[in-house]
Amino acid sequence: PFEPRTLSKGALERCVLLVSGEIVEVGVIYFDRAFYDRLAPEDQAVFDDAARKAAAYFNDLAADEQDAALKRTLAEGARLERVSRAPWRDALGGFAQDFVGKLADDTAQNLLDAIETARTEGGA
Repeated sequence: PFEPRTLSKGALERCVLLVSGEIVEVGVIYFDRAFYDRLAPEDQAVFDDAARKAAAYFNDLAADEQDAALKRTLAEGARLERVSRAPWRDALGGFAQDFVGKLADDTAQNLLDAIETARTEGGA
């Protein structure tokens, strides 16, 4: 996250932060495939549940840290301007689809579809 202590007060007063909302912290937990595959199904379920909870906790921490850094930066004199998300989405759209297509993983495609559905339904 952007930290106000990295800039002088005068620099912060001239600083304009553009917030697009496109950068998202994503907590990911990795397991060694050979280790995971040797686990009993009920043990895999425990690992899966713990990983989901840990990733969600990480995402909450990251969001809180980002919000706090933004508040401190604005308090030091920076100005916040929200920008359109459309150019970001247009630039990412083809790349994301190409990348997901190379993964040969239904889960990745399902996540991309869910993101597109949320964007369409949410109008964001």
